[in-house]
Amino acid sequence: MKQGKLISTDKARIGWVIVMLLFLIAASLNSGAAVAQEPSPAPTVTAPQTQKTPADVQQFQLQIKGTPQQGSVLFLSVPGTKADQTGECTWRNTTRPLTWQGGSLGIIIPVALDAKPGGYTAKITVKNRDGQVAGRAEKKIDVTAHTYGTQQLWLSQAQLNRYDDPQSDRDNEAIHKALSFYTPGITWTSQFIWPINSYISTQFGLKRFYNNDPEPEFHRGFDLPGTTGTPVKASQKGIVRFAREKLVLHGTAVVIDHGRGVGTLYIHMNSLKVKAGDRVEQGQVIGTVGSTGVATGPHLHWAAYCFDVPIDPRLLFRLPAECLEK
Repeated sequence: MKQGKLISTDKARIGWVIVMLLFLIAASLNSGAAVAQEPSPAPTVTAPQTQKTPADVQQFQLQIKGTPQQGSVLFLSVPGTKADQTGECTWRNTTRPLTWQGGSLGIIIPVALDAKPGGYTAKITVKNRDGQVAGRAEKKIDVTAHTYGTQQLWLSQAQLNRYDDPQSDRDNEAIHKALSFYTPGITWTSQFIWPINSYISTQFGLKRFYNNDPEPEFHRGFDLPGTTGTPVKASQKGIVRFAREKLVLHGTAVVIDHGRGVGTLYIHMNSLKVKAGDRVEQGQVIGTVGSTGVATGPHLHWAAYCFDVPIDPRLLFRLPAECLEK
């Protein structure tokens, strides 16, 4: 009897263990099912960011006046721009600022005497006062070759020696620095004028050969003969950036900054009537004709530069209306 009760009790215990195991298995299966049913978080996909062009950025029309040939100057304007806007022009790997002129933003750009013929695209960017781009413009400009002729010039050995004087390099560096000024606030109301009443004895752009030297140098301005002491006048209003005597090659010289990157150079003069920093008006006497420096006789060498690049000065006598203030 005792043995039978023990067997019955063991059976009960075994049954209870089986029930518990079944319960735990069921619970485990339910938990696994719940985990399996839980959705995985969706992967985050970031859309590529593309820079959009603002709707208010417009395409301006670029107007170009002038003949794009070696030694010339071009007048670019962007109609539709505003006085409180700024901008820049990139052409032939050089970027320069735009100036408000004659009712629109614009720029005067030089074509170097040694510019390689071919097509070059001018790219304009216009910005609002807050620096945001307001618009763009671009246009291809085809530069052509131009031959100005050649000249053979004979100098004495003493004159040639001056070209080897180290001081001449320092003089030229100072002059080119003065011709590199960019002053946007000067306005023109009239065409440029001749600095003296004379004729042209040596043209702009000639390839000059000195003595037996096979390598020529460009003549970068006009030689205007005159009597020593003849008054020399400023061809346009501006600021005197350089006025000095006893330069090794150029003698007595003056550089006037006319704004917008345009400057004029007067050398071989006999005397000075201005100093650096002076503001001058068109027609004001700045010096007198002479033969100082390396010169073969009394004359005025008068040259025009745009951003320190020599240009044909006669082009400043035919400025388009867009360059003049009404």
